[in-house]
Amino acid sequence: MRLSTRSRYGLRAMVSIVRAKGDPVTSDTVAACENVSKKYLDRILGSLRAAGLLESHRGKGGGYVLARSPELITAADVVSVLETGNGIVPCVPDPGACPKYDGCPTRSVWERLASAIDGSLGGVTLAEFARDDD
Repeated sequence: MRLSTRSRYGLRAMVSIVRAKGDPVTSDTVAACENVSKKYLDRILGSLRAAGLLESHRGKGGGYVLARSPELITAADVVSVLETGNGIVPCVPDPGACPKYDGCPTRSVWERLASAIDGSLGGVTLAEFARDDD
């Protein structure tokens, strides 16, 4: 399984914002620090803001800040906003997506894998990511 660049860039951007310790960070700054296209990053940050993970402030001294403490935002929170697919295979989030769902010999493997991924992503906070690189 691969996470999209949206998730990878989104997590990196969120960690950059955490490291600003509450000061607003512009998308220009994050894009330069993370070597990401500003236009692409703006769409990612807009999605995270719309989901309530970020707040934005306009004007001089403005930028993005976390909407809540970095200890309360997990990787799962970020990834769930930025990934378009809702599962490792279509039938995990939507049993109706597969006519063989009830008799599928591999379904339990996909469900366990999805659960393990969700547990791993939900088990690490932005605060932990920010500490890992210090």
